Amino acid sequence: MGNRLRGLASLGLQLLVFASVLSAQTPAPSAILAGVVSDPSGGRIASADVKVMSGTALVKETKTDGLGNFKLELPPGSYVLEVSVVDFSLNRQPIRVVANMPALSIRMVVETANTTQLVEDETKQRVTVDPDSTLTATVLKGDAINALPDDDDLLLAQLQQIAGAGGSTNGSATIVVDGFTGGRVPSRDQIQQIIIETNSFSAESNGGQRIQIITKPGTGPWTGTMNAGYQNQTMNARNPFDANKPARRMHIFQTTYGGPVIPGKLTLRMNARSVQQEQEAGSIVAITPAGPVNTGVFSPNINRNVGLSGQLFLTKTQTFNFTGNYNTNAAKNQGIGGFTLQERALNFKGHNINFQLSERAIINSKLTSEVRFAYFHNQNSLLPVTEAVGINVLDAFYGGGAQNRTRRRNSNYNFGNTIRWAIRPSVNLQIGSDFTYTDAYSNSETNYLGVFTFSSLADFQASHPVTFRQTTGNPLLIVRQLEGAAFIQADWRVNNKLNIGAGARYQAQTNLSDYNNIAPTFQVAYQLRKGTVVRAGARLSYQTYNLGNTEQLIRQNGANQIETVITNPSYPDPSLNGTVTATAINGSIRTRDPNLVAPYTFISAWTLEQDLRKGWKFSTSFDVNRAVHLTRSRNINAPYPGGSLDTDLFSRLNSLIPSIQLAAQAEVDSMRPFYPVVGNIYQYESAGNAFSKNWNVKLYLPPKLKLYKFGVTGMIQYTLGWTDDDSSAVNQYDWRSEWALASSDTRHRMQGNLTLTAPWKITANLLLSANSGRPYSITTGRDDNGDQSTNDRPGGVSRNSATGPGGYNIDGQFSKEVALKKPPAPARAGVPAAAGSAAAVPVTTAPVPKLVFLVQGRNILNNTQLRGYSGVQTSPLFGKPTGTAPGRSLITGVTMTW
Repeated sequence: MGNRLRGLASLGLQLLVFASVLSAQTPAPSAILAGVVSDPSGGRIASADVKVMSGTALVKETKTDGLGNFKLELPPGSYVLEVSVVDFSLNRQPIRVVANMPALSIRMVVETANTTQLVEDETKQRVTVDPDSTLTATVLKGDAINALPDDDDLLLAQLQQIAGAGGSTNGSATIVVDGFTGGRVPSRDQIQQIIIETNSFSAESNGGQRIQIITKPGTGPWTGTMNAGYQNQTMNARNPFDANKPARRMHIFQTTYGGPVIPGKLTLRMNARSVQQEQEAGSIVAITPAGPVNTGVFSPNINRNVGLSGQLFLTKTQTFNFTGNYNTNAAKNQGIGGFTLQERALNFKGHNINFQLSERAIINSKLTSEVRFAYFHNQNSLLPVTEAVGINVLDAFYGGGAQNRTRRRNSNYNFGNTIRWAIRPSVNLQIGSDFTYTDAYSNSETNYLGVFTFSSLADFQASHPVTFRQTTGNPLLIVRQLEGAAFIQADWRVNNKLNIGAGARYQAQTNLSDYNNIAPTFQVAYQLRKGTVVRAGARLSYQTYNLGNTEQLIRQNGANQIETVITNPSYPDPSLNGTVTATAINGSIRTRDPNLVAPYTFISAWTLEQDLRKGWKFSTSFDVNRAVHLTRSRNINAPYPGGSLDTDLFSRLNSLIPSIQLAAQAEVDSMRPFYPVVGNIYQYESAGNAFSKNWNVKLYLPPKLKLYKFGVTGMIQYTLGWTDDDSSAVNQYDWRSEWALASSDTRHRMQGNLTLTAPWKITANLLLSANSGRPYSITTGRDDNGDQSTNDRPGGVSRNSATGPGGYNIDGQFSKEVALKKPPAPARAGVPAAAGSAAAVPVTTAPVPKLVFLVQGRNILNNTQLRGYSGVQTSPLFGKPTGTAPGRSLITGVTMTW
């Protein structure tokens, strides 16, 4: 009996020990941390970043849904909760997570300053393999955005200048606003962030330079801004080449106001803008028979815009973002400057409307979908001030009529969809498509009265033009084009040191029978050691066949319009003598190679990014770009090389012995491949090539750098680049021999953005730029080979053999902030008093009303910035500069924020 009891006791003890072991090995049940994030007015904030930290380690993170809710599953314990939203102060608070705890209510506090906030631990942030942390892109925010011009056109030009300073090419960068291309660039005060990418290796985009503009969200309390600017001639310097300084004035008024209409459901923001100015349309630097003309002519310009944007939260998982704008613009004295006289001016008038709608749906915790739709309608007209025959004296003066009577009406429809799937935490997949339909109507009467071209002032005074050209036919044209693209992109974070991305993009279009356009892309980032990251990428990028080429091809096909060309005509009546090519058989027309394909570019880049001591950062990159099958317009009926027409001699003999001139021209024309057709046949071909390579260095200043009592932030970059192409040719049968430095080649480029913060809330924002000169060609100014063109070069002189002037420039803005109301004490995050209690709601504050007085300066140093040299040997300005940038200009303004 005793043995039996002892056995049972032993068994019970073993079971107890076994149970205790099982209990020790069973993990404690997880707790749910849930909450809602809202703004001071109670409006729910979608897409807020929510992070749970344990010390400096990230435990989990998520984003709030469409109604501001979040939920995380965590082991019970003590953590630090961080909630961050653009335009709101960081909400950071300790919290204890326990089972069955109530949901938290977190109120965000609006940033009271209008400058970039310097977070204490920002100097400790290091470069990583994450794409968002790359130093190859230029990021503008806060003060850097405030330093940009108020005027939309100047703002866009300055962004393109920044992109060109460090970009792989010198062409125009693609503008993307909140995921949309082709829309209106928002006003400066509506911009939250600007990202300028040198190269994009994501299949979501088509590569190349991109300027991404992210507008401010519609969340937050009711806020508004109102700003006004003023300028007149007393605040500006005279253009270096102008003999006069005409009166000038400019008035700018802009206002925005918005907030939650239905808290948690609907937010709206309205904006209105009016700019009325008389700015210099162009400095005329010409030489006429009466003498030099150095005059500044001003162009009255009125631009007005109204817009509305907002967010609609339909459900917890579905959000609509929308924006619409209506813009009108009228400008006089356009198209003049340089050699073009004021009588050649054009008047412009137009309006446009655009609407954008995007819908974001959270299908589940791993899958989101975004649908985009945009509509853009533009209608404008160009009317010449003078109705007369045009007179072009090469690089001396261009007078007579403008010859550009045009009316246009374009409608553009864009639809896109992007699906993002987090297959697992380390693998993300994106799939998307994009379609654009364009309907373009135009009525163009360009050169319907004709234009005379003279090689020199002496020829003009002797009434000996080289050619007379005149267009006749139907001016009406309707062109439609549909473009489509689809992409897939996968990103895999292999580990903390390695990130790999790969994808492919396909695109096709109407008006071009080329459907073999699959473009792969690949990128990799590897962290060599802490603070050192190496990136590499390569891709193909197919380009769209330009709609303008299609319009020109159809318009000038010989059936709709034809160009009459008379070589060595009489003046002022061109029909009295000369060689006429004015029939449908012999006129100049345009055609297309049946083997025409979409051009493409192969891009590769390597980057080293390095953290330096005390918050300094450094990056260096090298990229190579090779463009193939570029579209070229080649004269396939040009006289074969070897045909030579001494126009200088024969034009002088023409008045005495016209038959000699005609015989010489007939001999050259007989060398044309399609003789007796003697008109030019310009054929679009996929025959062009281009190559560029660029070495770029960037240095980022630490965010808390102090010089005496001044805070300094910003970035400085230098680029050394080479660009070669065959974009034009004298010999139409040997374009390879025309391979040379491109006219866009700028060997040395430097650019910097600096923000100086002084006591008493005084801020200076500076944009510095410098560049070496660009190449240009030396030409004779005569038609030496009888192809009806005056672009011939002297014997033995290659294309773009001369180099123009370089230059430097400093633009800036100086501002002083004045608070109209004493700001409240800083809000503090509440700390739960007991386990399981909800976090206390931080003290909320409304934005502090304030005034900002500012002065914007362009070309602050008022240095002479030459813009080019004349390469025409028959010009009286040969080898001399032909233009400059405007002198110093200042705009004063005041902005009120409430």
